Amino acid sequence: MKAAELADFISSRMRMSHVYQPVLVKTLLEHGGNASLREIAQAFLAHDESQIEILRADREADARPRALGTWHCRA
Repeated sequence: MKAAELADFISSRMRMSHVYQPVLVKTLLEHGGNASLREIAQAFLAHDESQIEILRADREADARPRALGTWHCRA
């Protein structure tokens, strides 16, 4: 896709109903038109507020002190 075609798609045909389309386009542009699945997934997660809240809650839960359980060792 040429730059003019991409610009036309973004300005006239792409719907901004969800964050994934613009994030995908941005990620591809930042990586010269080629991005790995991992790079795209990381970009999606970085813009997904629900995932950010889950990660924040997990981090806070990990920071809380926990009672020590019983450890069993076999000799």
